[in-house]
Amino acid sequence: MSEMNHLNNTPNPESLNTPPTWQQRMEQLKQEKALEAAKYFHQIGVSSIVYAIICTLCLYKSLKGITNPIFTISTVLYMCHIGKVLRKNIRGIHYFCMGAIVLLGFSNFMTDNNLIIFYNYLAIFGLFLITLMLLFFDFSEINLFGHFRFMIDYGFGILEVVLIPISHLFKTIQGYKKMKSERSKYIMLGILISIPCFFVMWEILASADVMFNHFFNFKWVFSSNIIYDIVGIILTFLVAFTIPYASFYKLDHLPQENIKSIRKEYTPIIPIIVAGSISVLYIAFSLIQIIFLFMHAGTLPEGYTYAQYAREGFFQLLFVSALNGLAILICMELFKKHIALKALLLIISGCTFIMIASSAMRMSLYISTYGLTSLRIFVLWGLLVIFLLMLGLLYRMFAKNFNLFNYALLVSVFCYLLLSFSHYDYWIADYNFKRYEYFKEQKAMESSEEDEYTEDSRYVDYDYFMELSEDAAPVLGKHLSELTDYIDKNGYETDEINWYPYDEDDSRWNIFTFRTFNLSEFYAKKTIPQNLH
Repeated sequence: MSEMNHLNNTPNPESLNTPPTWQQRMEQLKQEKALEAAKYFHQIGVSSIVYAIICTLCLYKSLKGITNPIFTISTVLYMCHIGKVLRKNIRGIHYFCMGAIVLLGFSNFMTDNNLIIFYNYLAIFGLFLITLMLLFFDFSEINLFGHFRFMIDYGFGILEVVLIPISHLFKTIQGYKKMKSERSKYIMLGILISIPCFFVMWEILASADVMFNHFFNFKWVFSSNIIYDIVGIILTFLVAFTIPYASFYKLDHLPQENIKSIRKEYTPIIPIIVAGSISVLYIAFSLIQIIFLFMHAGTLPEGYTYAQYAREGFFQLLFVSALNGLAILICMELFKKHIALKALLLIISGCTFIMIASSAMRMSLYISTYGLTSLRIFVLWGLLVIFLLMLGLLYRMFAKNFNLFNYALLVSVFCYLLLSFSHYDYWIADYNFKRYEYFKEQKAMESSEEDEYTEDSRYVDYDYFMELSEDAAPVLGKHLSELTDYIDKNGYETDEINWYPYDEDDSRWNIFTFRTFNLSEFYAKKTIPQNLH
């Protein structure tokens, strides 16, 4: 009988070879994915959460505050840490991009120009992605178009995996709950009990000491805006957590084969014909610039002065110069080398430099006549960038191994840092007032062909000054009496004046307001009185 029982308990050999069912395979696959997600989350998840918390504390309702450098320094440390965890080597170009990210954080803290602050955040995000791209992949054998194509694919690829961080977080939490279910209950219960205890004791202590109530004023918790703040903090945290995590995840799961260069495989006949016809036109245009604009050695149409001739066309020339650079790049990257094409590209490059000089000269003359504005500064800045990029293109024609992408990155970042730290609103106000004072001293000066001034050039545009940021306050404070008279005469309210540094709630202060301290606003308050009238 015992032998029969033993035989009955012996597993059937056929049952051992039975393949798993569909449900078993799906469950096994689910467990493998959960294990992979938890493993990856343990690598970068905790540091990503810490980084998201720092970003939220630094940036929520404080996009130009003193915490901005902390945010950018934390970004660099976070990148270095994840790079080390994923065993990536950090090189010189990476340090350059990271240094630029940190500097942009200081720029946000030092300026009140909202346009620059917006561009700074775009630059920080762009440099973050570019640094990761260069950290994970070797682009040494890839041409410039290959870099740009990968950047576009990578940028859209992040959107595909943007929910992966949340999925990894939940899967990790589920696995943690299975192991620590009892402990988790006690932790959650402790948190729930501590919240009401904290606020009850705070209310008692606040009523006991007026100074404690002043410095630790938490009444904002019970305000009507608390719901909006909670939603805003949660959204800020989610963006700061998911985007960097998804960026690392996407790059870490892309094979090196995804990087492909766009080869030069097209015949150069078409670009030779097009470049040849354009070169003739450009040579004629360049000769006219040299004769009429630079040398003043020609006869202009009747009723046309050199001042009028010089103060037009700079936007068109800026556009054409940028278009020429793009066309030269396309010819270099997509078409086979040919001596005729190379010669024509050199001619177009030379003419482009003349166009850049012509546009810069025209803009400088226009500024001397009509004053300085932010748009005119951007034009001059754009011409400088195009000039430096054209030098790189020109050098690339003769140096095959020249890394054009790294050069363009260095030039673009360096030039933007100059613009970001320039406080150009300050220089706009300073230049326009000095120019106005000069005209006041030269009222008796008569106009001539070489120095033609209109009535528009003899006054200062106070309406435009109202649009300047607090960066211009140190200059505007020196002319406060004139500005105040204009403000009173035209009925300006203080909330319509961008450089006026005071808000309605400036008198209120609590322990959290230090985050919003801005250096430009600080100097503006030292210069501009609270009551302009």
